[in-house]
Amino acid sequence: MEQIKTNLDQDFVDYVSHGAEVKENLANKSFTKFVMRAMMAGMLLTFMYMTFYSVEALFEGVGNETTNLANVGMFYGAWIFAFALIFIYYTKSELLTSNMMGMTLAKLENKTSWAGFTKVLTYTYVGNLLGGLFVAILIAGSTIITPDMQTLMAHTAETKLSYVQAGPSGYLDLLIRAIWCNFFINLGMLPIYMGLAKSDFGKIISIFGAIFVFMRLGFEHSVANTVFFILVAVTGTAHMSLATVIPSLVVAIIGNWIGGGILIGASYVYLNREK
Repeated sequence: MEQIKTNLDQDFVDYVSHGAEVKENLANKSFTKFVMRAMMAGMLLTFMYMTFYSVEALFEGVGNETTNLANVGMFYGAWIFAFALIFIYYTKSELLTSNMMGMTLAKLENKTSWAGFTKVLTYTYVGNLLGGLFVAILIAGSTIITPDMQTLMAHTAETKLSYVQAGPSGYLDLLIRAIWCNFFINLGMLPIYMGLAKSDFGKIISIFGAIFVFMRLGFEHSVANTVFFILVAVTGTAHMSLATVIPSLVVAIIGNWIGGGILIGASYVYLNREK
């Protein structure tokens, strides 16, 4: 009797692990080129964050005591922010949360070393951070961020930092939000990496749906939070302490790795191993 194939998604594992090898080779060959690719992702996230608050501020002042359209602004703002990952995908930029899944999968498949794993993720995060800083510095010298946007951004910064200020329960809340954030991000990429979303329209819908979910449910993205905190600090929108910012980002990074690296990357490696 013909043996039935059980590793149905081996093509996905092979595709992602090969991509991780390519990223490691680029990181070994040129720090500058790799970081520049990662900077593009940080820049795009920063611009989409500003656009999100611009849209939200547009609706914030519309309505009266009985009819307020602030939630409508947040709804459409989430639509706009979804294009951040779409642009990142089509510009072939490097994003930490996506690479968490790819490098974890590649390590479990013995396609990379711990040194390569660490190098790619470190270079990616450094580039993402520098991209956000570059945009923030230039934005600070302009009037692009309006007072209404600053008010909303200051409120968001307060909310994001309130998790670590709340103690153990807040840390757990932040960790859970970070886990599901990167789970959905990589879930949106699965149909693309599996070759199921073949058209550009299909790819965009897959990415859009995943990002919309994490934005609307208030999940926490480590890189988005990093560039957001940089933008808020550089533009003087709100006062923040490194004593709360750094723990917040560390927990978000750990949670994102669990959501993308373990729940997606490691799970598919396990599912496609015969033994």
